[in-house]
Amino acid sequence: MSCTAFCRLVLVTSALAATWRPAVADGEYPNRPIRLLVGFAPGGGTDIYARTVAPKLADRLGQQLVVDNRAGAGGVIATALVAKAPPDGHTLLFISPSHVINPSLKKSLPFDPIADFEPVSTVAAGTVVLVVHPSLPAHSVKDLIALAKSKPGTIRFGSGGLGSSSQMNSEQFKSQAGIDIVHVPYKGTAAAIPDLVSGEVHMAVDTVAALLPHVRSGKLRALGVGDRVRSALLADVPTIAEAGLPNYEMYGGTGVLAPAKTPRAVISRLNREINAVLKEPDVIKRFTDLAVRPTGSTPEEFRQRIKADIARYAGIVKAAGIPVQ
Repeated sequence: MSCTAFCRLVLVTSALAATWRPAVADGEYPNRPIRLLVGFAPGGGTDIYARTVAPKLADRLGQQLVVDNRAGAGGVIATALVAKAPPDGHTLLFISPSHVINPSLKKSLPFDPIADFEPVSTVAAGTVVLVVHPSLPAHSVKDLIALAKSKPGTIRFGSGGLGSSSQMNSEQFKSQAGIDIVHVPYKGTAAAIPDLVSGEVHMAVDTVAALLPHVRSGKLRALGVGDRVRSALLADVPTIAEAGLPNYEMYGGTGVLAPAKTPRAVISRLNREINAVLKEPDVIKRFTDLAVRPTGSTPEEFRQRIKADIARYAGIVKAAGIPVQ
């Protein structure tokens, strides 16, 4: 090789070395806008929670954060897109309870709900409430359990559909209480409420946000909340656990995931900023008004929660005999 050719090769190699750098170099994240995918249509609970956090997180990261709704298949479409996205922290997923329910309801998924993601942080827990129609002679959780045991197969509970989180809430109550109650599925919670307030179905365990107006109007009676703490919006209503069913805990958990192999430094930065956002007074007030509790966690705590919830819902699905789709 001539000196001229060799010198040219050295210059080209040096230029490439100077311009090449990792997709996300230390201290340079984020270096462009971030997409936060939500697997549901705009306006729903999961979308609202994501949009509550997004602008605050964008301010702290110094980059635009775009909420990208990719609805369909119970969140599977958005989840699959993020699983295949570059692991650089610029594509994130905001999950709902469907992330831990779907593995038990679907024969196959185009991703592994644990291995294909890096947990970042939990965000909020949506409080659920056990309600009954006022015509039902039950004024406490213990009353309801006693009534169901005295009249097996006569109390009907409504839900937002087969395999919905609201069905899971009631199936867990049914299993832990050892009672025989009948499931009546609807196409969403909104479709179930008219029959619930008319007394066509007798009870439900669904979100405080959906049921609170009917509790306040007296059309439904609240017996207990499913979270481990009482709801600020139903301060006089005990938790189901303290009202007679120890260890009952069901809530709608949300959080942020990144693609697997996202650098640890990026995960740590996102975790730190999300947890800071969740401590801001206006965010706390907004979530409280929406009947959800801001949570926050370490990535490892979130990973363990996901694993535990997948196992828990698998047990509920099996016990209830819910068919796999």
